[in-house]
Amino acid sequence: APPALLAAWYVDDLVWGVVRLDGPARLVRYAVQGATLREAETAAPVCDAIDGSPTLTAFPTVRHGLLLCEQDVIAARLLARTNDAGTAWERMTDARPLTGLDGPGPVRDLDVAPGDRTRVWALFPGGRCPEGELRRSTDGGLSFSRLPCPSASGTTLDEVLAVAFSG
Repeated sequence: APPALLAAWYVDDLVWGVVRLDGPARLVRYAVQGATLREAETAAPVCDAIDGSPTLTAFPTVRHGLLLCEQDVIAARLLARTNDAGTAWERMTDARPLTGLDGPGPVRDLDVAPGDRTRVWALFPGGRCPEGELRRSTDGGLSFSRLPCPSASGTTLDEVLAVAFSG
C-alpha cells in the first residue's frame, strides 16, 4: 500500500511531507519532477518517543522550516526548527503552560508566511474560542501569544479547520 500523506508543505521545487506507511509517521523531503514527486530523502529524526510522531510541517524557505511532533497519550507537544533544509533540527517549544505552545492541547494547523522566518501561526481546536483558537509567534515559534477569538468580532463561525497567511 502507498504511504499516507498526513501533511505537506510546498516550497520551490520541494515538498516536505509527513508520511506514514507502517509504524510512526516520519518527515520526508520530495523533489518535484514535472507532475511527479520523487522521494529525495528522509529528514533527520527529531521527535523522540516522548515527543511522539511528526504531525505538521511548515517551511517559509527551502532551508528554514518547522516540524510539530505530538504524542496524544501523555499530551506532549514539541515544535522544532531547521535552518539547513532538515539536516539538523533544534528543539524549540513544547507544551508547558504559559510558555511555548501554552498547554497540551492538540494543534490543528500550523502556518508560516512565505519567505518570513519570524511569523508563525498555530490553530488549536476549541479552548476559549468555540470556533478554534489562533495563536501567533513573532519570534519564529519560540513563544506564542493568544489572539482574540474571531467570534468576538460579532461574526458567528463554525469550527475553523485550517489557516493560511500570505505575507
